[in-house]
Amino acid sequence: MFEFSSSSLCKLNSVHPDLIRVAKKAIKISKIDFGVTCGARSYSEQVELVRNGDSHDLHSLHLIQDDGYAHAIDVAAWFNGRISWNNAHYGPIVQAFITAATSLEIQLEFGHLWPRFQDSVHVQLNPKYHKSL
Repeated sequence: MFEFSSSSLCKLNSVHPDLIRVAKKAIKISKIDFGVTCGARSYSEQVELVRNGDSHDLHSLHLIQDDGYAHAIDVAAWFNGRISWNNAHYGPIVQAFITAATSLEIQLEFGHLWPRFQDSVHVQLNPKYHKSL
């Protein structure tokens, strides 16, 4: 069973409590260790990510939303003691999030499953279903 580092926990500051609950449950059941690399970000950070081609959306849910929280996080897989960007390591992490979210009755979306732009590290509250969005 894995646990978040203090760095990952700090990055969950300003993230919606529902997403925090899911992430904390997912880390405990995941078959692959992972950490949180990004929670809330500023608009200027988002503009830079779009400019560099690392994001395609200036309306990212990493930005603070009307309820005062970011609704997205990015994660990184830890494999053999190192960060892995191998997409194969993200399927089990997504599965842990799906299992955790289902048990908490919270709807999520995963960049790992997007057909047009695969963003394996991205997890967000689903704006179509989340009651506070």
